[in-house]
Amino acid sequence: MAWRGDRVKKLRLAKSWTQEYLAELIGVNQRMIPRYEKTNDEAIEPNAEIVANFARALEVTSDYLLGLSDEPSERFVERELSKEEERLILAIRNHKPVKAAQEFAALLQSME
Repeated sequence: MAWRGDRVKKLRLAKSWTQEYLAELIGVNQRMIPRYEKTNDEAIEPNAEIVANFARALEVTSDYLLGLSDEPSERFVERELSKEEERLILAIRNHKPVKAAQEFAALLQSME
């Protein structure tokens, strides 16, 4: 596996996301993001589940993040979700019912 942390960082910055926000979206500790974004010997290669979470959050294929493709091939053609909706969906996909309930409550509150 040839993890491309530089691509993760580039995509995150293009979305103006903080490392904390990305960590929340993919379900890891905030301290892990800089380690995943490195390109030297200190870089950590994520497991398959984390790679998939990165790909979903950043709207690219896992092949792009693994250096198997140079085309990001956005996963979603149209994107009209709010950040609150994204957090809710990712909490559900990551099997975190308490977090999903909290995100749902926050989404309902934002709709008032």
